[in-house]
Amino acid sequence: MQMSEWEQSDFKALSESLLQELSQDKEAPIFLEKLKKTDEGFKKIDDGIFILEWTAMRLAYMAMSWQSSCDMNQIKDKGIRNTFFKTAMNSFSSGSVPLATAFSVYVHAAEKSEVESPCLAVTGVFFEKYNLPMTRQSEFDHKEVHPGFYEMISAGEGFRAWFENKFDDFVFAAMAKKTKDEN
Repeated sequence: MQMSEWEQSDFKALSESLLQELSQDKEAPIFLEKLKKTDEGFKKIDDGIFILEWTAMRLAYMAMSWQSSCDMNQIKDKGIRNTFFKTAMNSFSSGSVPLATAFSVYVHAAEKSEVESPCLAVTGVFFEKYNLPMTRQSEFDHKEVHPGFYEMISAGEGFRAWFENKFDDFVFAAMAKKTKDEN
């Protein structure tokens, strides 16, 4: 299937449905409680602020994953490649300026980072912003990854994988439909 045959409206619908799923997520408070048990620093972050930041981080993962999924599926159309970012930006109401700002900061961090994982770059920015330790001394007197940092990276990578699977499922279903219609 030629990628030029994709309908931008189909991708807009996909991005809207993925944003809707994110907006209905109820796991952030549960995740924060888990983090508070592994890292005292998280107890200092207001629950509402954490939920806003975690949402912005996941939006950034989605935006970066949209681009890499387009690359993997050889989608060159600039309109389609920019659909998720535009849909996300258009979804911010005037009351969500803090979310839009945080999203922009995290996307920029992932784009300018030299590390391959956007989750690592984005989580690093979050930890620096809230002065949380990324490493700690182990019982064997060497540095190790701090449990809270590890938990956020793991959750971010899991979320990113979920998003990419949703994107790929959409592409494969469209390709199967196109093939069926041609036969």
